Amino acid sequence: MSITKTDAGTYFVEVFYPKDIRGILGVKVPRYRKTVATKLEAKTLQKQVDAKIKEAQKNAICGYYQEER
Repeated sequence: MSITKTDAGTYFVEVFYPKDIRGILGVKVPRYRKTVATKLEAKTLQKQVDAKIKEAQKNAICGYYQEER
């Protein structure tokens, strides 16, 4: 997980998806990457992705996962 300030003054968010969670979330890439305008947006986005990963891990342990719609 990282938030990096770019030369353009924006922030780059990068969060690693664990291998076992990629299939549950339906993602094929190993990392979530996005550029946002402010550091507050970057922190919020990172927390949202982390929460989604933790929820998927929790539900995987229980044996089910209900995707948000």
